[in-house]
Amino acid sequence: MNRFQRPRKWIQISLRGAVPAWAVLLLLVVAGQLAFRHALMAGVLAAVLAGLIAWRPARLRDALRRRVDVLAAEAEDPGRPNASDGLNRAFDRLVRVWRERAERLAAEASEQPRIMDILPDPVLLVGGDRRVTQANRSARDLAGIDLAGYDLATGLRNPELLAAVDAVLAGEPGRSMEISFPVPVERHYAVRVEPLGADSPDAVVVMFHDLTALEQTERMRTDFVANVSHELKTPLASLMGYIETLQGPAREDAEAQARFLAIMDEQARRMARLVDDLLSLSRIEMDEHARPTDSVSIDTLLNETASLLEPQATKRDLQIKIDLPDGLASLAADRDQLAEVFENLIGNAIRYGGEGGAVRVSARPEPAGHITISVEDEGEGIPAEHIPRLTERFYRVDPARSRERGGTGLGLAIVKHIVSRHRGRLLIESESGKGSRFSVTLPTAPVLETTL
Repeated sequence: MNRFQRPRKWIQISLRGAVPAWAVLLLLVVAGQLAFRHALMAGVLAAVLAGLIAWRPARLRDALRRRVDVLAAEAEDPGRPNASDGLNRAFDRLVRVWRERAERLAAEASEQPRIMDILPDPVLLVGGDRRVTQANRSARDLAGIDLAGYDLATGLRNPELLAAVDAVLAGEPGRSMEISFPVPVERHYAVRVEPLGADSPDAVVVMFHDLTALEQTERMRTDFVANVSHELKTPLASLMGYIETLQGPAREDAEAQARFLAIMDEQARRMARLVDDLLSLSRIEMDEHARPTDSVSIDTLLNETASLLEPQATKRDLQIKIDLPDGLASLAADRDQLAEVFENLIGNAIRYGGEGGAVRVSARPEPAGHITISVEDEGEGIPAEHIPRLTERFYRVDPARSRERGGTGLGLAIVKHIVSRHRGRLLIESESGKGSRFSVTLPTAPVLETTL
């Protein structure tokens, strides 16, 4: 609307707004209640007031109508530029930014449980009422159930842990501890309880670190040192006692000297065997990660080992019988270590087999390029409860009998480690009163193809 149209528009609005007032004034004049001159002045004043009152709403109504017309035109022609494009674009960007932020926060919230599940150690988030709000996969495995939504004591009934969580929830600083769960399998954990932070003052995070393997290693080390000390202490004490006797009362007794020297020789050899086995076990463990690749003829190796142990078998009135099929493939093996395996197995069969019987050594090919070698005796057999522990260091079914027959308690531990290095398997089968069978399955050496 231009400047010439605005006064006319205002006059039109004023006249339309004053019509009711003029009608009333005209009735008053006709009735003789109001002079015409006064009615004319009042009519002009009413028109002015009506124009002033109606002018602003009319302008707003016209502006709104024009805006509606512009929006309708833009809808028909989206490419048409308009004055509000900049504001609209800014608003659209703001909406997009907030939408992206909301989506990102939602994605992070949905990813948090998955990220917690990746953690190898158990982690729990515990609320102010000691109810678990989140538990990762390792924590669910530890408790045996999904603790989310339950009191912490539902799955982890450890008084020290519960007391620590309650203390930190009450406002005390974080604390660390070591706890054990005896069932279903004994496990040891280092636990850290920490407040979640200023944003969540009524919540704590409980983190576990599994110490079971370290505890078992430490226990094995302690047992190993104790066993070695015991095994060496006994022959050393015997040697020292006989030496003292030879230096004193038996100084002039030739018969006693001969008898004592024989015993001392036996004890010294026992100590030498123990030291040799310890050194052998240490070397094998150092090389256990490296798989041997040499080619070894199994029939030759077994025959040589049997010949080496024949004198021991003869002393116990035993025969070593070897039954090998023709055409056995060679083994991918370390010859010296493999010889040690069968020296131990055949030696044990001679040591614990029944006198006057036989030790049978046999071999058979297996599928997928393997050979199984078995050593069988006719001794008293091994009770079933002892079989799983036979390959432990210094474990003996009958310690006194083992020492009497020259065993160190390390032979089968050495066998287990050598077989493991060769990527093989050791199987022990026994029945009380019917002897024992020790079977070793080893991979054969690869066949090299040559092209003429």
